[in-house]
Amino acid sequence: MRLQALLPTLRSRPVDEEKLKQLLNALINLRLALPQDVVLRYSAEQLFHLLPVDCISRKQWNSLYEEITTFLVADVSKGDELYQQELLPRACQSSVCTLGLPSIDSAIDLPQDGVVELAGFAGSGKTVFLNHMVVKYLLDNEERSVMWIDTLGSFSPELASQVVEQLKAKKENDALLRLQVASCPDLASVYDILEGVETQSKDQQIVGPKLRMIVIDPITPLLGPSLSAVSSKGHAMMVTFMRYLMSLAKQYRILVFISNTATRPRPISSASLQDAMKPKPSLGPSFTYLTDVSLFLSKDEQRPGPGSRDFFRLKILKSRGKHSGDVCRFGIQNGCIITGNGRQ
Repeated sequence: MRLQALLPTLRSRPVDEEKLKQLLNALINLRLALPQDVVLRYSAEQLFHLLPVDCISRKQWNSLYEEITTFLVADVSKGDELYQQELLPRACQSSVCTLGLPSIDSAIDLPQDGVVELAGFAGSGKTVFLNHMVVKYLLDNEERSVMWIDTLGSFSPELASQVVEQLKAKKENDALLRLQVASCPDLASVYDILEGVETQSKDQQIVGPKLRMIVIDPITPLLGPSLSAVSSKGHAMMVTFMRYLMSLAKQYRILVFISNTATRPRPISSASLQDAMKPKPSLGPSFTYLTDVSLFLSKDEQRPGPGSRDFFRLKILKSRGKHSGDVCRFGIQNGCIITGNGRQ
């Protein structure tokens, strides 16, 4: 959450509102737009000397700094409350996200809310997989909408339209009208979009399709450049963002898909050469623990597709309902997912 979004909460502190706005603008000018920036880059004492003179007293600043720090503390949930939430009936069983292909849907068994990672090298079918999933969901659920966050400007409306045609949708279906696409080249703009989603989800009086799915394609350029072997700041930013994403998904029953690139780790010794040859998702080994489901896509080199078909392998790296390591195969034809035997 950005500092500007915390303004209503911070107004309860003993600081004049105009001075509070001046203080927040000063922090933003120092490129401290997020609570984690304030806490991780400087100490409270260092920041106080960087603020405009007479903007705030030392006692008031220490109180505000402590308040900002509390926004980085994880929310505590009681076990009995979580259990009762699981017993609550779902709003609509038809809102389950599927590909419409039983052999693949049963293999991956996606949850109704949470964060799902889709990792793989370029050309492994991640974007096509997500396009098919999103369009199928919108066609099946006319009261739902989807937010697609495009971080590289690579979203293809033509591909989405092609999937609609391939799935033989009715002409009067407004699936693509309920697909919202936002171009977000940096993490700050993604936070803006997610805060807007949170605000709309809180407002029960808003009429129209309810947003129940978010796609971030890909997430790697948002978090990867900040990761470093000599500093923990990038890792802290990644954990904070993913924790916020998870909280948003669980609180408002939203299913979040994130696509991630892949990498081949360098071998430490000749004994680890075999393990090093195995591709793994980018963003470090801890990233897998920040999602509910982690899937890895790769091209099936042992099974070249005839004609315009390409076949791929989907491996489950992490899942609550399925065994890690399970593999299923699928194909891509005319922009759509087909089963391993060529059925659509």
